[in-house]
Amino acid sequence: MQKGLLSLRPSGVFARVLIALGVVFLVLGVLGSVVPRTPILDRQQAVIFENEKLRVVLDGIIEGLNPLFVRNGILYAMEDHYLYVSTDGGETFEQRGKLPKDDDSFLAKMKDIIARNRWVRSLRRNRSVENLAVLPTGTIIVVYDQVYRSDDGGMTFHSVFKYPDDILPPFMAGLAVSPDGDVYFGEYDADARPHEISILKGENDGRSWREAYRFPSGQIFHVHSLIYDEYRDGLLIATGDHDQESHLYFTNDDFQSLRELGGDSQDWRIVSLVPTKEALYWGSDNDRTGAGIFRWDVQKDSLKQLKFIGTPSYFSTWLKDGTVVISTAYEPRSEFTKSSSPPPTIALWASRHGQEWFEIMQYDSLAKLDPNDPTRASFALPDGDGSLDALIVTAHYTVNNDFALHRLELEWKE
Repeated sequence: MQKGLLSLRPSGVFARVLIALGVVFLVLGVLGSVVPRTPILDRQQAVIFENEKLRVVLDGIIEGLNPLFVRNGILYAMEDHYLYVSTDGGETFEQRGKLPKDDDSFLAKMKDIIARNRWVRSLRRNRSVENLAVLPTGTIIVVYDQVYRSDDGGMTFHSVFKYPDDILPPFMAGLAVSPDGDVYFGEYDADARPHEISILKGENDGRSWREAYRFPSGQIFHVHSLIYDEYRDGLLIATGDHDQESHLYFTNDDFQSLRELGGDSQDWRIVSLVPTKEALYWGSDNDRTGAGIFRWDVQKDSLKQLKFIGTPSYFSTWLKDGTVVISTAYEPRSEFTKSSSPPPTIALWASRHGQEWFEIMQYDSLAKLDPNDPTRASFALPDGDGSLDALIVTAHYTVNNDFALHRLELEWKE
């Protein structure tokens, strides 16, 4: 019996191998925790769309980055709790700081070290932070489990606002920044109807927060986003979800008054939109009968559907040359999907002048593998001032290039 037990002990060579492996894993763990990631574009240079008017080249991809905001040609992205900044249009990124933890106990610190390890993060696929804004001063605001602020370019963050028990965080890409540096977001409450919905305002360069407006119970279901309209010098507020809850509001006096531009139909169920001098453009969030791309003429106060796109749209953006881009999502459990059985795909749509639209990229959704999975595949587009030459987009929950940032070059031939 003793001999059998002794035979199970590792030999000297085997023990040294185990020790060596342990050292290797320890070194990798330490490196993964302290060595910053330096994302660089994996060049592709593949033509993914071309016709007589437009040529689109996939310049390259970067795994795991989620682009969130653009200001003055600088692109801000998140991966897990880490901020990354690109000053060359999305070709390379510099890792800055990360969001802090409230709990400073030893156990919490150890859990955070493991969770933030680069190799551990590479195994996860979650969208994590989805709301970031950069103020005119350069101050960075991140709205996540609470509101964080950085005034040193994102090297360090600290909490400036914790949600009260009766306040919920915003939907993705739901922040708006005014020229004087105030930042706004509305609650995304998906609990049972009816309920009141608040809009929060950050003042004093994002240091102090208060309620700016409250929708009475039953008027809307939740706020999808707030958008600053530089051409009308005011805030646009998009709400949903039922017909009578879907509206587009406008205020140019800090919510002393609130004017409805349109609503009471799925055409006005908007998550994101692009303001121009003459019109507003959006892809609707109509998951009932199918979404479309719409143009609202500001002067004529008229709404026109420009293109039927089927599955709902969550994101929109624009480029330095005025190109407007809208993306679609795939919702496996929506009424439209169940009744019309659209292909389980997501798409990018682009327009030079807002009237003619081209589908420039399409990916298969992972959600097609399980119709009951609530996961929603989408192309995420950065918010901000539209000051990039190239289109930056990240695919989420897709068969190919899942959670990869794409850099696309759009060349108009007219």
